[in-house]
Amino acid sequence: MTSWLLWQKKQQLEDTAKKKALYEEQKKQEAEEKERKRKEEAARVELAGKVQSAPIPEKQPDPAGIVTQQPAIAESYQEQAAKLRRKRVVIEITANETQFAYLNEVLMKLKNNAEKVEVLEKEEL
Repeated sequence: MTSWLLWQKKQQLEDTAKKKALYEEQKKQEAEEKERKRKEEAARVELAGKVQSAPIPEKQPDPAGIVTQQPAIAESYQEQAAKLRRKRVVIEITANETQFAYLNEVLMKLKNNAEKVEVLEKEEL
C-alpha cells in the first residue's frame, strides 16, 4: 500500500511539472506574440510617419548675396511654404506601466517624423 501511495504522489508531481512546463511555454509564446505585435505596430507607425511626412523645402541660397535673383528666390520660397499643409493632432493616451516602453518607442518615432511632438501633461491615475 505504501508503494502505491508513493507512486500516486510521484504521478501527481509529474503531472504538476508537466502542467507547469506547459504554462511556462504558453506564457513564453504569449510574450513573443505580444513583442511581435508591438514591433509590427511600431513599424506601422514609422511607416505612416514616413508616408505622411511632407517634403522639407530645400534651403535657398542667401538672397542678400545675390541682388538680381532676390525677388525670384523669395517668391519661390513663399510658394513652397504655402503648399505645405500642417496639422495639429491632439491625443490622449491612458496606459498601464507594462505599456510604457512601447509608448516611449512610439513617441520617439513620432518625434523623428514630425516637426514637433510635445507631452503637455502627465497624470497618475
